[in-house]
Amino acid sequence: MKIRLVFLFFLFTHLTTYGQELVRTFYDEEKRIVREVYRKVNGVAEGEYKLFYEEGSLAVLGQLSNDKKEGLFIDFFPNSQDTLRIIHYENNLKQGPSRNYYQSGEISQELHYVDDQLEGEVISYFESGITRQKATFKNNRPDGWTYDYNPEGNLLEKAFYKDGLLDGVREQYYEDGQLRASTTYKKGDIQGEQLNYYPSGKLKSKFSYKKGYQHGPTISYYEDGSVARKGKYRRGDPHGEFVSYHENGQVAEQAKYKRGDPVGDITSYYPDGSIQEVASYNDLGNIQKLIAFYPNGEKEREVYYRNGQEEGTAVKYFENGQIKETMPFVKGSPHGTQMVYNENGVLILERQFKEGRRIGEILKEEINN
Repeated sequence: MKIRLVFLFFLFTHLTTYGQELVRTFYDEEKRIVREVYRKVNGVAEGEYKLFYEEGSLAVLGQLSNDKKEGLFIDFFPNSQDTLRIIHYENNLKQGPSRNYYQSGEISQELHYVDDQLEGEVISYFESGITRQKATFKNNRPDGWTYDYNPEGNLLEKAFYKDGLLDGVREQYYEDGQLRASTTYKKGDIQGEQLNYYPSGKLKSKFSYKKGYQHGPTISYYEDGSVARKGKYRRGDPHGEFVSYHENGQVAEQAKYKRGDPVGDITSYYPDGSIQEVASYNDLGNIQKLIAFYPNGEKEREVYYRNGQEEGTAVKYFENGQIKETMPFVKGSPHGTQMVYNENGVLILERQFKEGRRIGEILKEEINN
């Protein structure tokens, strides 16, 4: 006798014969695309278990015992009989060695489980067979040294973990094995100095950290050892004076910060020491005015701000000092008449703007007429 029962949530179909039921689950409500096939004996899942991809190929093959996974389970690549993964189960828990594979058949990863938790060494491989990563796990979390390699087998990074968090030294390397960076961690946060290096081995920068935030002096170098930039941080924000330098040793920029906000003038310089730009800020860290200069000392542009947005008439200049362009701004948008001049000071163009949109234009010939 056949009894058909429909459970809308699971979409199961049971064929009952002598206490055994063939169970099928489906991806679709019409029950045309099979998802799982297994048997129940006296209401308990027993024996072979199959899981299918939606397109119909076998995804997983394994054994069930007393409603639980037991023994070897094999995962397959879609539309293929190639093995993707092998996992052993005991009483529904992953136990013992496990392997993942590339579709070529080469091993991609070797793992070990204890009571469903990763435990011991985990090794990942490139398809060539060269080790990609070695890591040690405890209670499903990295614990101990982790090593990362490039496809040629050269070490790219090594780091120490404790209870799943970086703790101790993390070192990163260039492809040729030269040290690129060295960072110290404590319970997952950067703590102490971080050192960065050029491929030549020369020190590139030195940063100070406290509980994951930049805190204390920071300094960067050119490859010849001369200072590129120096300053201080407080709880992740720049605080105090920062100075940057050109490679010839001339000051490139001077700035002051208070709790991350610029204060006063930030002045940048050309390599010959002449001023290139001055940006002025108020006590709230909002820019008020910007003046830029040509190398000959003449103004290149002048812009005013209110609440961090352009406000008032911005002026651009030719290198000979003549006005090149004027543009009125209101709340950061062009608003009014833009005037454009040639190097002799003759007006050649007018454009009208309203709240950032251009609404009209008059060329030189129309102006002169």
